[in-house]
Amino acid sequence: MSAYSERVSRAQLSDPEQWIGPELFAAYCGDDSEPLLHYYDKARAKKKLLVMDLDWLALLMLPAWLGLHRRWAMCVTFTFFVCGSMIFEALTQVRFPSGVFGGIGIAFGLMARGLLLMDANGLFLKLKKQGASPAQMAEALTDRAKGSWVTALLAVIGCLGAIFFTALILPQD
Repeated sequence: MSAYSERVSRAQLSDPEQWIGPELFAAYCGDDSEPLLHYYDKARAKKKLLVMDLDWLALLMLPAWLGLHRRWAMCVTFTFFVCGSMIFEALTQVRFPSGVFGGIGIAFGLMARGLLLMDANGLFLKLKKQGASPAQMAEALTDRAKGSWVTALLAVIGCLGAIFFTALILPQD
């Protein structure tokens, strides 16, 4: 049994009654959580945390969306993936089709809200397992994904800066 399955059972993931409640999810998302609550209702109706749903900002400018919702680990992972593939291409002379990056962007654009719900639900289940009271849960979850356009701009600057710096240090053909 893997460490993940020990923490969260399939029953908890497939049973919407075990998920984070809509009020806590709205608190988790902060202001302007209305589109995310619509997603929550859609996911709850389908009994799946990860349901395809288009988010234009995530589709067109993934680092901005990740920064807006303070998903820093995903933003860093995405940036390292792009920079790492650039370095791999330079060192091995193997070229990736540009569609790979477009496909990743489309996938994230369609799954971004689901990943946010999965993060919120994971934290909720962790707090529930620890025996946190409803007040403690509300305090721990409130505004965790609330961002601002400043954090979105910082994410874009950081991501693009890392990509441009990587391109500068790579040997030119």
